[in-house]
Amino acid sequence: MPSESSAQNSRWASAGVLALEQLVEIITSGEVGPGDRLPTERELGRRLGLSRSTVREAIRSLELLGVLDSRQGDGTYVRTLDARLILEATGFVSRLLRDEDVLEMFQVRAVLDSAAAALAAARSDPSDREELQRRFDEIVHSTTPESYLEADIAFHAHIAALSGNRLLAALIESFSVRTHPIRLHTQIYVSSEVHTSAQIPLNEHAGILAAILSGDPLAASVEAAAHARNGGADWIRVKESQQRPDQ
Repeated sequence: MPSESSAQNSRWASAGVLALEQLVEIITSGEVGPGDRLPTERELGRRLGLSRSTVREAIRSLELLGVLDSRQGDGTYVRTLDARLILEATGFVSRLLRDEDVLEMFQVRAVLDSAAAALAAARSDPSDREELQRRFDEIVHSTTPESYLEADIAFHAHIAALSGNRLLAALIESFSVRTHPIRLHTQIYVSSEVHTSAQIPLNEHAGILAAILSGDPLAASVEAAAHARNGGADWIRVKESQQRPDQ
């Protein structure tokens, strides 16, 4: 069994990962932009439910990457939203997680999304499906990795809401938050490459949409599960690509 000190270190590491990924979310969501000042460490700690020391270490990590700039007596400012630097920050979070942990998260997400899509196909009405089509269109018209992921999250959140199961929707939201840094890291990397595989996720969304619009629970379940599993496979592919000597 792990010692008390190792268990405590594990808790500290988990808190640090959580702080870092939530700071990245605040920065990439558009809540603050280049030149804007972050809330104080005390305010962030209260908002995120973390200690000031944990928040301070996360800020220092983003300073080292060049994303933030702390000015003595004035506060901490967002220096840049340069995709390369954000990629490094989100990549740092993903490297703190073991491969099997990430894949297990995506496997659970596949089960949850599959159930939600099946229920949505069975329970949604025409107005619900019209709204889902609108959210799909936002994915189609997204122009950056950040806007793509934001539209993707909204699309899946709407499906979860259409399931009519509030607990299921809450679980999906929880896993969406936990996998956000990993998915953002993957999406930025994929979008920086010039190849057609960047269009695969969009095609997968189209399959989910078509199944729900046609009221086919089985097809919706299969399409949603495949999409979630492919998210884990994409992360592994990007990680292996970045670890090659020629990268």
